[in-house]
This record gives sequence, C-alpha cells and structure tokens, in this order.
Amino acid sequence: MPVDPIVGGAIAQIGTNVLNQKQQNYNNKFEFSQNMMMYNMQRQDALNDWRMQNEYNSPIAQVERMKAAGLNPHTANGSSIVSTASAQQARGSQAQAAPRAYQVNSGTQGMSTMLALEQIKNIKAQTDKTKAETANTIKDGKTKDLQYMADDKNLL
Repeated sequence: MPVDPIVGGAIAQIGTNVLNQKQQNYNNKFEFSQNMMMYNMQRQDALNDWRMQNEYNSPIAQVERMKAAGLNPHTANGSSIVSTASAQQARGSQAQAAPRAYQVNSGTQGMSTMLALEQIKNIKAQTDKTKAETANTIKDGKTKDLQYMADDKNLL
C-alpha cells in the first residue's frame, strides 16, 4: 500500500525529532560529565588551597617564621606581628555547583512528541478534506457535462 506523501513527511519529521532528541540527550550527558569533571578539579584545588593556608597559619609555623626572622615569639602575644594570612584564592577559580543539564530538556521531549502527533492528525484531516473536495469537483464536472448534453439534445 503506497504511503501518502504528506503522512510520509510527517513520519519523517517524527523520526528526525527522535534522532535530534537522542543527540541532544547525548550532548547533555557529555556536557554534564565535563562540568562535573571541572567542578571536581576546582573543588580539589580549593581543598588544597585550604590545607596550605591552614598549614601556613598553624601556630607552630608562625613560631618558626618568627624565630627565622629573629623575633622572640613569646613576647609577641597579642601584637600585630602575629597575624594570619587572609583567605585568598591562589588560582582565582571559584568552585561552583555543576549545572544540572538533564533538567533543561525534561519537559521539552514530551511536548515535541505531542506536537508531532497533533501535526499528524492535522495533516491527515487536511488530506481527507482535499480528497473530499476533489471528489465533489469531479461530481460537479460530471453533472455539468450531463446538463450540457441535455441542453444540446433539447436544442436539436
């Protein structure tokens, strides 16, 4: 049974939508994995910075630095000599939560499927209407032919 070109086009469009959706899902998963990898790397850097800052600001390290500078650490209680380093990002990167790529596309897949189904219904209705109009045009043509033939016979 031959497939109507309009319905065939609609089926091809649905197939294209499905393939596009699969590609989009793959892209989302890939992007999500890349974001997670970057987040984990930034998190590890931030933890390393925190550990280094804690080591630098430990009381033992401060005493060692004071002794190395030739200062008496026991006389420096409460003075401005003993101060901790301010929190600074060595790499300038901010750890941020990875975006959730799967949430971007969760509602659109169902909507595109529903839209495609409605388009198929619409195309089928338009095809049925066109077929009915064609049948009516043919009937009208035959009716007019019969009327002309009857008029011709009446003229003779």
